[in-house]
This record gives sequence, C-alpha cells and structure tokens, in this order.
Amino acid sequence: MQLRCIAMACLAMCACLVQSQDYCRAELCPVNTMHIGCRNRGNFSRSCPPDAARLDIHEAARKQVVHAHNTLRQKWASGGGDTVSRSACRMATISWDQELARLAELNTRQCLLEHDKCHNTLKYRNSGQNLYMAGFAGIIPSSVERILKRAMDDWAAEGSDITGEQLQAFHLSGPDVTHFAVMVNEANVAVGCAVTRFKQQNFHHFLVACNYGTGNELNKPVYSSCSVAGSGCQDQGQSHVPRSLLTG
Repeated sequence: MQLRCIAMACLAMCACLVQSQDYCRAELCPVNTMHIGCRNRGNFSRSCPPDAARLDIHEAARKQVVHAHNTLRQKWASGGGDTVSRSACRMATISWDQELARLAELNTRQCLLEHDKCHNTLKYRNSGQNLYMAGFAGIIPSSVERILKRAMDDWAAEGSDITGEQLQAFHLSGPDVTHFAVMVNEANVAVGCAVTRFKQQNFHHFLVACNYGTGNELNKPVYSSCSVAGSGCQDQGQSHVPRSLLTG
C-alpha cells in the first residue's frame, strides 16, 4: 500500500508540474504539431504494460548526466575527437534543466522508442532529444546510473563516425551521428532526462529520454572550429585554455 501511495503521489506531482505550463500555446511548436505536454496529465500511455514505472533520477544521477556531457564536450572542444581533431571556437557548459526532464518523462511514459513531435519550452524553442532503449532477459542493471551510462556511452560512440564536413555543416547522410551531434552542439546549455522501466515479452526494458536546450540544425555547424580552442569565448573572466568548458 505504501509503494502504491508513493507511485500515486509521484504521478500527481508530474501532472501538476506539466499543467503549470501552457504547452498548448501555438508559438511553441511548428504549425499543426501538438506539444507532448499539451493536455497531457502525465499518465502512462495505453501502449505501456501494467507494470510500467518511472525511475527516480536523483541528485547523484543528475550530476552524472551533466558530468558525462561536459566531459565529452571538453574532449571535442579541446581538439581530442575520436576521428576528427578540430578545436572549438567556443562551447557552452551544460547544466541540468528540470523542465526539460519533466517533458522527457512524458515521452518515456509512452513506452515506445519514438520521438515526440514537439517538446519545446518558452526558454528553449528548438529543443533536441535523444532516445535509448535496452532490454534484458537475465540480470538487469542495479541502478539508474548504470542505465544512463549505457545510454550516454551509446550516443557518444557515434563520434567515431562523424566527419569534419558534418561538424561544419550538419547533414544526415552516412552513419547515424545525430545523438552525438546533439551532445556536443556548441550552443547547448541544458539537458534533462527521464527513465521508464517496463516488462514486455519476458524482457525488462528501460527507456531513456534526454531533452536538450537545442537540437541539430541541417547545414549549420555542430560547433565552429578555431586554431586555438576557446578563442571565440565571450567570458573574459576565464582563460581560453580549455581546461574547463567556457560559456560564450
């Protein structure tokens, strides 16, 4: 009974938080596109099995997500890419955004590996999104951190396939590098993630969604390259030597 009460309390909180914003506002989404939060009460979709449940992304897990992103961004901004060595003129530091996390949770409550059509916010009008699903027949990961790490490692691994041409002007030809590109997009300043667990066809599934402050834009640079890393940063209070990511 106690667990059920806790689950109901979490659901009520999610619905309240979503309804506190008017996600049906026309200016948030492209024409004839419905926002994931519009008239969404935060219930699990009919496509979800009865045992579907959200996993709590506690403070340590949130810090893990932010650290993993900024470590990857630091590596590439410093010119240490896997196959392409191009230093970034500037690259913003990513931080956790709870509104993006709440909207990511609405995606995972569908229990489907499908991007929602719109999850923009008043602050982030071109929000990006990465999805990941893993199924386990035997031993399952013991913590939400392990699931998040698998997702982020999978996305980051796409960096071995990205080309210098794609970094300069993003395009979709060739191997899929869209997840990686969002992770290292120079303009990204925020991320928020959610995880839902459910059992289907004797497999324990974990669905991860991370929403970002900005998404990939065709023919726009993932990040602009300079001979000196960080030379395009506007924060004059920090060194341009990329020991830490610089906001600009």
